[in-house]
Amino acid sequence: MIRFTRPAKPPGFAKGAPRLRAKGPFADAVWKVHKTAFSQAQHGKCGYCETYVAGTQDADVEHYAPKGEVGDIDDDPSTWGAERQPFVANLRPRSRTPVPRSVTGYWWRAYDWTNYLFACAVCNQKYKGTVFPLTPTPPKRWKPTRRDRTHQPLLLNCYDDDAPWRHLEVSPLTGDVTGKTRRGTATIATCGLHRDTLRVDRQRYGAKANLLLDEILSRQANARSRANAWRDLVALGAPAAPFAGAVRCIAEAGLAPLQWREIEATVRPQLPPGALTEARGLCQARRMHAIASPTSGPGAPL
Repeated sequence: MIRFTRPAKPPGFAKGAPRLRAKGPFADAVWKVHKTAFSQAQHGKCGYCETYVAGTQDADVEHYAPKGEVGDIDDDPSTWGAERQPFVANLRPRSRTPVPRSVTGYWWRAYDWTNYLFACAVCNQKYKGTVFPLTPTPPKRWKPTRRDRTHQPLLLNCYDDDAPWRHLEVSPLTGDVTGKTRRGTATIATCGLHRDTLRVDRQRYGAKANLLLDEILSRQANARSRANAWRDLVALGAPAAPFAGAVRCIAEAGLAPLQWREIEATVRPQLPPGALTEARGLCQARRMHAIASPTSGPGAPL
């Protein structure tokens, strides 16, 4: 996941829409007509999984904070959902078990421009739905209110969170994603970012990034091949590229202590003395650890 720039709210947005009520009804035409604006702002990619959506499926203008009701997801990865069969994004029956929290949602945000993003049907409809994990966990008989400042969302937002990929860790060897923070783990669980069909695609881009890192860190690489590797790595993590967030995770891990803005600032960064040697050592240690201790689950406990 990366951060995008939210499109400007058009003049007269939601003008003439029916009055908002906790139980609806909600006029979906208010947000559906702006699907193109959000798709363009996100380069045609899902705001959660970063796959290309435009042209491949009928995506949604998604409400980040659900308007109708609010659910949660357990911290047990076995309740997050599993696909019925390989290479098909269909959930196995009863493999995903959200926890109800409130029969009413953030209804006053149904026509809130800052509550929208472009999302694929798999992330939005098959996984997220009304799931919206909060901290602290709400009590029974809780319901959201405009004045509630106690409960804060754990779900990452591709418009509001800076460098959201830093909440996640991606294995370039397998494509598995795990949470480095509670928010990262909650986002994986909420949107099904652990699903196998997504992991397979993510691994392809992770493998490309890994090969480029090998070239950048290699003592045998010449100046030209290393410069080309820098350039290709920046292109692989560009905003319009699929799985750019995963690429940035892998790049920052392999080139630590460099951050992505330093990596993309120039095609061939001027590294401080000793930085490349340090990065080589850290990268080798991580790979040895990954081989010796394969990932046992899709995320850390919530």
